[in-house]
Amino acid sequence: MSYSMTIDHQSREVLIDLSKHANIVKQGVRSGLYFAGKQLVRTASKGILKPPKTGKYYKYKGRRKRASAEGEYPANRSGLLRRGLGFDVNGFEELEFGDTTAYAGYVELKKGNKGGRPYLKKSVEKNKDVVLNLIADNINKELGL
Repeated sequence: MSYSMTIDHQSREVLIDLSKHANIVKQGVRSGLYFAGKQLVRTASKGILKPPKTGKYYKYKGRRKRASAEGEYPANRSGLLRRGLGFDVNGFEELEFGDTTAYAGYVELKKGNKGGRPYLKKSVEKNKDVVLNLIADNINKELGL
C-alpha cells in the first residue's frame, strides 16, 4: 500500500523557468522529497504509537489492550505496521510513501462494520504544507539563498 506525490504540469513549468540552474534545482527537489519522506514516516509512526485509542478492549497475551476505532491511526500491537513504513524517492519527480507489511492495504482501506484506519492517507494530509516547505527550503539551500 502506498501513495505517490508527483510534480504536475504547472510545477514542471516552474522547473523549466529555472533551467539555467536545472541540476541544482533538481538536487534541491530530490533532497526535499527525501526529508519529506522521513517526515511522513515519522508522522505515521507517531500516530500509531500515540494514545489514547478509543476502540474496544481485548486480551492479548494475557494483557488488556485497546483497539483503535474506525478512522483513527491503528493501534500498535506487534509493531509490524510501524516497522514496515518506508519511502522511496524516484528521480526528482516522485516520492513514494507506504508500508511493506502484507496486511497494510487491508488496515488502510478496510470496509464494513470495522472500517479502515487510514494511517498513510492521514500522514500525507497532515504534511502537505510541510512537504512543500521542505522542497522549497532545500531548493533555496542548494541555490545558496
